[in-house]
Amino acid sequence: MRTLLLLQATGVLSFVVPWQITRAVSSLLGPEALAAYALGQLTGNLTGRSIVNGLLLAYDTLGAQAFGRGEFREVGVLMLRAVLLAAVLLTPVAVAWSWAEKCFLMLGQEPFVASYAARYLQIFRFSIVPVALFEVFRRFALSQGIAWPFTAATIASNIFVALAAAPMLSLWGFDGSALLHLGAVTVQAAAGLLYLAIRRPGEATQALPGLLQGVRDAARTDGLCEFLKLAVPGVLSMTEWWFWEVTCFRAGVFGAHSLAAHTVAYMAVPILFQVPRGIQMGFVARAGALLGEGRGKAAKKVALGGLAVGVLFVLMDAALVWAAQEEYIAQMAGSSNELTVICRKIWPFVIFFLVVDGLFPLNQGICNIHSHQGRVSVSMILSLWVVGVPITISSADLVSLWQIFPLCYILLNALLVMSYACSDWELAAQRASHKAEVPIGADMEKANISKFDSPNSKNLQPQVLGVEDVQNIDS
Repeated sequence: MRTLLLLQATGVLSFVVPWQITRAVSSLLGPEALAAYALGQLTGNLTGRSIVNGLLLAYDTLGAQAFGRGEFREVGVLMLRAVLLAAVLLTPVAVAWSWAEKCFLMLGQEPFVASYAARYLQIFRFSIVPVALFEVFRRFALSQGIAWPFTAATIASNIFVALAAAPMLSLWGFDGSALLHLGAVTVQAAAGLLYLAIRRPGEATQALPGLLQGVRDAARTDGLCEFLKLAVPGVLSMTEWWFWEVTCFRAGVFGAHSLAAHTVAYMAVPILFQVPRGIQMGFVARAGALLGEGRGKAAKKVALGGLAVGVLFVLMDAALVWAAQEEYIAQMAGSSNELTVICRKIWPFVIFFLVVDGLFPLNQGICNIHSHQGRVSVSMILSLWVVGVPITISSADLVSLWQIFPLCYILLNALLVMSYACSDWELAAQRASHKAEVPIGADMEKANISKFDSPNSKNLQPQVLGVEDVQNIDS
């Protein structure tokens, strides 16, 4: 439970950083600057950060299972493999951001918003390196059950933004928002790297290979193919995040104030999304390790327990946001009456979306435990792109947009539940632990021993009592 709470805190605090910047931009620079910041930040996250998160869905599965099998060196090699693939995939994306303004104009954005959002991306491209490193380090530590240092690093980045927001926006204007984000993620990544380098916590950290040998092992063709089998559908499953781009661009077509109101809602959604996502990361890591140990029933118990806890937190979050809607809208909208009115109109639909969106990472997590990233990506494409995009484009204003697109998430969650409902947990445990199924009629003594042959299950080994032990018991 402590690890789950720390993961929730880290995820929430990571998105408090852009929330703080959003609030500062809104109050100091106005609604038009807020719309430009939102478009730039959203585009950078969707085309850059989502690739990192998609790749790491493969690491979540493989890293936890390797740790459960006791293959500690392999956990580090998988981390380097994730870094290598992220560098290959993100380089062309960062170059493509040079033509962002033309793309924004072609998609119907207002010239001012398109120009300043493109300026934001020119600085944001330098942020993607520390963002990727922080997420990789965090997943590497989580696979070993370590979470608190990265929560502390995220707190440090929030303190940096709280202290530096007003001076940097006053000094550099709109460009200060991008520089603030760059500074915050650099603080996060540097703190995480220093902790791992100095303290070297956990068996996998101590078993890390040398850099050159580790990179050579990470670049092995067979290892890359195994990783990509989960990473490619993992990246495709991030199209849920890309679907947000469609709603953002559609909101921008309705005018700067509609886009700004959409941004007010958007800044609440990812912060609260981190609560179920943090729970997901926790139960995926633990259940994956249990599968690696060959303990399918225990993994199922952890996963379903995490799902139940996650649903409870999602409902609590939605209730709290409903109760605090006036205070939140007043803080984010500032003195703009028009922006406040639009936010109030869409808010009931925002609350509904918080529930259906919060269920998504929980169901996705159980799919990922079973290496069903491919099923997740297919579910995403069917529900959000084949069904969702046409009906989203048909919206006539911002209110109708928010009335329509949350319905697609009901279909998405239904498809995800069907993807894992009939999964065989014992078979998944056999595969993850690299055990062969015990044949019928086999020696039961050998079968019992095979149940405890995982390096991380030594505490479960049957113990033979010696003379001293018997004497101690008798006494």
